[in-house]
Amino acid sequence: MTDRPEQRRAAASGDDVVDAEYVTIPASPAGEASVEPPRAAARAADLTGMQSLKRGAPVATPAGRRGGPLFWAGGCTLALAAFWIAGGHTLSDAIFAAPAPAVEMRIVELTSRVEDAGAGSLVLVDGKVAHGAAAPQRAPRLAIDVRGDDGGATRYILDPGGARIGAGELFPFSSRVVAPSGGVAGVSVSVLKGDS
Repeated sequence: MTDRPEQRRAAASGDDVVDAEYVTIPASPAGEASVEPPRAAARAADLTGMQSLKRGAPVATPAGRRGGPLFWAGGCTLALAAFWIAGGHTLSDAIFAAPAPAVEMRIVELTSRVEDAGAGSLVLVDGKVAHGAAAPQRAPRLAIDVRGDDGGATRYILDPGGARIGAGELFPFSSRVVAPSGGVAGVSVSVLKGDS
């Protein structure tokens, strides 16, 4: 099973090891290096498998060609999709969003409560009208809607009598109206437009 000592010594001395083998190729008859003919590129397409690895084998290089319209359309689509996913949709919202209309008159600080007043009850409504326009205007008429527990509603109109509100000012209002006999379900106040 083991080598004999003389075989091991022979292997260690390197008698059976060959470093390299050389092959000498004779020069061309004219004494010049031969140049491969131009048709070698045409023959490169005929090479198959391992033949392309041989020394001196012609190398096929594909002709350079730019991408067509479909290639560029696909690339642009992918770039736009990446931009959109990365946050471009927020930019488009800012560009195409319609500006919010300025609210000139709105109701703020609205409070309401029910108080007993002898034979019946009264609804006390207090609040302010905020003026958001840039120029002074006449105070608007207000509609006070009182809803009863029975589902009915009563509307009261509060007319400020031609008072004016300056730009950015608050116009306070207060009103006392008769409460529905069945109880109050809710109170709302709105600004009336025009003569409605």
